[in-house]
Amino acid sequence: MDYTIEDWPGYSVLALHGAMNEIPRLWQRVARDVADGRLKVTSEPKLVGTVRGIAPALAYLAGAVSPPGATCEGYDRIDIPRGRYAVAHRRGSFTNIAAEFATLTATLQAAKRTIDGFGIEVYYGDPDGPDARYDLCYRVKE
Repeated sequence: MDYTIEDWPGYSVLALHGAMNEIPRLWQRVARDVADGRLKVTSEPKLVGTVRGIAPALAYLAGAVSPPGATCEGYDRIDIPRGRYAVAHRRGSFTNIAAEFATLTATLQAAKRTIDGFGIEVYYGDPDGPDARYDLCYRVKE
């Protein structure tokens, strides 16, 4: 899998937390809240998903990059730290994010890159639309 190493400025995200089997419901609520204006987003809306915890107690976070100070009832603010990230730029509808992350992990390990954190999904525009694009990212050590 092709990837680039990029310096990210960090993002502030308002996110919902839920169990792994609730992922579709979480994204439906995020999309609804963005569409009706309850969830304020930055000028280029970016939807962000990530997993936190240790198996089997994993939680999924689904949210949007939000302006500083923005709040939305039921959402928690999480920070995606600034740093150096391995970023796989993808186009088209996603089919199996877990398998794509596994491929990116294997690619980074083969290149002797050390992963320093959880995987992050960043979606631009409508992830189900004809021009869907998304990034799969890991923070990496120098």
